[in-house]
Amino acid sequence: MTPTKNSNTFLETKRDFRNAWLLLRENFKAFLSTQIFALLAFILGIIFLVIIIIFILILNPSFSFEIIEDHHEKGPNIFVIFVGLLLLWVFYGFLSCQHGLANDIVSSGEMYAEFRGSFKYYKKYWWQYPILTLLTQGPNLVWPVSYRNAFLEETILPIYLYVLLMIILLVFTFIMFIFFIHTFPSLTYQGNLKNSFIESTRIFRVNKKRVIITWGLFFLIFVIPGMIISFTLMYYYDVYNWILPIWIIYMLFVAIFQFPMMTLLASGLYRNIEFERFKPL
Repeated sequence: MTPTKNSNTFLETKRDFRNAWLLLRENFKAFLSTQIFALLAFILGIIFLVIIIIFILILNPSFSFEIIEDHHEKGPNIFVIFVGLLLLWVFYGFLSCQHGLANDIVSSGEMYAEFRGSFKYYKKYWWQYPILTLLTQGPNLVWPVSYRNAFLEETILPIYLYVLLMIILLVFTFIMFIFFIHTFPSLTYQGNLKNSFIESTRIFRVNKKRVIITWGLFFLIFVIPGMIISFTLMYYYDVYNWILPIWIIYMLFVAIFQFPMMTLLASGLYRNIEFERFKPL
């Protein structure tokens, strides 16, 4: 029996995940080192920010760090917001250098990457990577605050509206993701931000089913369970004690494997799908 086009698509997706996992196993140290360095830089930045805040309060105890202030006093609150955004910019910029590591792996015959390669890619794409991260991860980063405040005793809207909102945000996040995720390997390979958007669009147009199925499975493993568990924790307090450990274990799994698998899958799709490419600069 001749396999159908759909069966071939599923086989390709299975191969994409298998190859990405094998490459991650061989280069796990480099990817994990990049994540740890990005996290440590973020934590050190927060410590530095806290020291500055303490110093300001010692000099002037009347300063308020509330975003909305009764007396409309302009002070270090703007500074705190700015530094916080700057820290996130640096964090996601360096974390996204794993796309550079993935590029090193799939473009070399040795299938090997080193942690120090992250610094090379951060030097080249320190401002492009965070912009692309905002496009692909931005909606996913803000979805929890759209349900309810976890510290409130009651909800503002009925539960079905929160569920509907979660589904809408999930669909919107997925659409943004599949349209822009391939800008990372494109930018890393050919070096032009504008051309990376064009190539990412071409990849989706040439092979929609493979892109949707591959990233749909990725979301099913790394995104949707976390959304469901977090929603349950925020809405049902009676299950808090037994579901919280599950959430912690799952989030550790996501923190370690999500970004490396995403970068390797994106690079693999970029390399394996035939489309009209731009030449590297």
